[in-house]
Amino acid sequence: QDFRLRRRLFLAEVAKIALDGPILKLDVRRRRCLKDTMTLFAGKGVNLWRQPLKISFVGEMGIDGGGVTREWFATLAASLSPKGTPDLFYPAGVEGSKMYLNPLATSPSHLKKFAFVGLLMAKALLETAARGKDLGCVALSLPFAEPVWKLMLGLPLGMGD
Repeated sequence: QDFRLRRRLFLAEVAKIALDGPILKLDVRRRRCLKDTMTLFAGKGVNLWRQPLKISFVGEMGIDGGGVTREWFATLAASLSPKGTPDLFYPAGVEGSKMYLNPLATSPSHLKKFAFVGLLMAKALLETAARGKDLGCVALSLPFAEPVWKLMLGLPLGMGD
């Protein structure tokens, strides 16, 4: 119960930074969802990530009442998997089910992609917090290995990591 309370308080704080408008309309190609989304957000600043979204996939019919936006998040998460983006992550853990950082991903292009992953995670939290009643909970399937989570949280890594 303590976790539920802390989660509710956290989401309430996150919701305060969301912008009410204008609505950001994104038209992306499903097969190039990651590239299209990165291009649309490139160099626009973090405030763009705070705006409400309306997503459409080019060539597909659909009214975004929340389902298309959730599908966009799922498509982006799948694109970031080691199968979709082997230059950023590689499979680790039992049966390769976890994502570990590729130590060779150090170029400016890689660093931009890693920053995009962080902004995408923040956007999923923001959409859940600010528009969860309409959209529902946005869950990204990004099964990072434990050391990756520790790095994101600023926790020290040990030899077992």
